[in-house]
Amino acid sequence: MKKLLTFISTIILGLTITSCSNGSKQTIVFGTMAQPGEPLIEYIKDDFEAKGYTLKIETFSEFSMGNPGLVNGSYDATLFQHKPYLDTYNNDTNNNLLSATTVYTCTYGGYSYKINNVEELKTVYESSGINPRVTIANDSSNGLRCLNILKSEGLIDFDEAVYVANPSEPNSSLTNNPYNLNIEAISASLITSSLDDSDCYLGIVNATYAIAAGLSEDNLICQESEETNITNANILAIRENDKDEQWVKDLIECITSDKAATFINETFKGVVKPYFDGINDLE
Repeated sequence: MKKLLTFISTIILGLTITSCSNGSKQTIVFGTMAQPGEPLIEYIKDDFEAKGYTLKIETFSEFSMGNPGLVNGSYDATLFQHKPYLDTYNNDTNNNLLSATTVYTCTYGGYSYKINNVEELKTVYESSGINPRVTIANDSSNGLRCLNILKSEGLIDFDEAVYVANPSEPNSSLTNNPYNLNIEAISASLITSSLDDSDCYLGIVNATYAIAAGLSEDNLICQESEETNITNANILAIRENDKDEQWVKDLIECITSDKAATFINETFKGVVKPYFDGINDLE
C-alpha cells in the first residue's frame, strides 16, 4: 500500500511539474509606461498567468529608462518604443535587444492651447514679431517623427542627415523656416507641460504622454500620417538570449490576441490602435 501511495504521489508531482513548466523562467518582470502600456498588460495578465507564470508589472516615466532596464535584467520584456528607437539604442550602446512583435500604433500629434489650426501658427510672427516656440522630442528617432509632421504641414523643411547628427539642435538642420519657428528639443515627458509656457504655441506629443496628460482632440491641430504611424508601431522588446524561450511565445500569444485588440480599440478610441502584423526580429 505504501509503495502504491508513493507511486501515485510521484505521478501527481510529475503532472504538476509538467503543467506548470513553460521553460526555465516562471516569474516575468514587464516594464512599461503608465499609458498606454500598463492598462493593456494588466488586462492580459490573467491570461498569461493561466499558462503557469507570475507576471510582475513595473512602470517607468521616461523612455530612456526602458532599454537599460532590459539590458541589466530589471525587466524581462518591455513595451514603450518603436523599432527605430530600439535600433538606435542598439547601435549607440552596442547591444542587441530584439523586437518580438509589434503590438500597437501610437499617433504622434501636434497639440496647442493657444491656436486652433496650423494657419494660425503661420501668422504668429507676422502679427506679433514672436518666434513661435515648438517643442519636440530630443531623441533622434522620435524627433525625426516630430519634424516630419511639421514638414508635412508646410511649416519647415530640413536636412535629415544634419538633424540626426545633432538632434539636440533641430534648428540647425532647417533649410526652410518661413514662419520663424523656434524648435526646441526637450525630453518627451516634458512636452505636454511645455504647452503651458507663454511662448510655446505647439508641442508634438506621443500618444503615451498625450493620454496621460488628458489632451483631447480639441487641442489637436495636426498629426502624422497613417503610413508613418504603422512604421513606428510600438513593439514588445526582449533580450536576444530569451528569443527561443516558451514564455516569450506565450506572452506574444496573449498580447496579440483578439481580446487584446478589442481592449485596445475600446480603451483608447483610435489614438492607439492594435497592430500585430509588423516585422519582428524572431522570424
